[in-house]
Amino acid sequence: MGYAYMLVVLSAWTAIAFVYRWAERTQANRFLMTAAMGLAGTFWILLYALWAGIDFRGAHASQVILGCGLGLTVIWSIPVFLAAVARGDLSITWTVLTLSFALASLMVTIYPGERPTATGVAGLLLAVGAVTLLGFDMAERHRAPGPGKPRKGWGLFMSLSFLSNALSLYAYSLAAELQPDNAPVHKLTFLLTTYVVYGIGSLLLGFLVRRPGSVKAAFLTGSVAGTLLLTGGLFTLEALTVGNVPGYVLYPITSGGSNVVVVVLSVILLKERPGRFGWTGIVVGLAALVLLGLSA
Repeated sequence: MGYAYMLVVLSAWTAIAFVYRWAERTQANRFLMTAAMGLAGTFWILLYALWAGIDFRGAHASQVILGCGLGLTVIWSIPVFLAAVARGDLSITWTVLTLSFALASLMVTIYPGERPTATGVAGLLLAVGAVTLLGFDMAERHRAPGPGKPRKGWGLFMSLSFLSNALSLYAYSLAAELQPDNAPVHKLTFLLTTYVVYGIGSLLLGFLVRRPGSVKAAFLTGSVAGTLLLTGGLFTLEALTVGNVPGYVLYPITSGGSNVVVVVLSVILLKERPGRFGWTGIVVGLAALVLLGLSA
């Protein structure tokens, strides 16, 4: 069952990468798009809770606290990542983001104390090498003429996105570890708190900052992205709790796997062409994914 959960997460993470590109192509307002994502997730969670008769008063307090923390992180992390997408190829940008699973996997070995095998450690080291190679690729293309040249600021926005995504992934492991049992109310409370915080927070920020961009495109792309994000988040928690999949295996397979699919589709559909370091980094990242999968 754990593999079925991971397949759903993999599909959601892959699809959302192209929604982010769609948002940039339609010049969607980044803050309002993030708000729409939060509001869409809130709507679906409340609708399901009403149908299933979930009483949120029975949730563990840790889920509310972690949900608030993750929500505050998402408020700034999604606009920052969209800024990175606008400044570089989707294939490379998404690859670097998804390889943040290496940092998240390292964090779960500290707490809650997961112990990867030697194969898993080798996979994590390869993931770090892949990130380094992809960074070299963007630096080399930055110095070369042509359409693949990244715009100024890609490195900064990508670094911030890498860190925030690792922290976001780790929050799911913390939420799963601190749940007293596998009752749906705990998972839904964690997700509901997350979506409410970053939905309302981003909406307020959008009106205060007054960033230019299409409001219609923001709410359209945000609604789709929010639904995908909720699907991926919910099944991530299911894999960690019901499926008993360790975080150091789950994150590479879902995040790293989406990287491979996104790169292939970017080359076919968007005609993007990574350089020599980029292709090498992608291959090394795939090898890291295989090793981490074998370590399960």
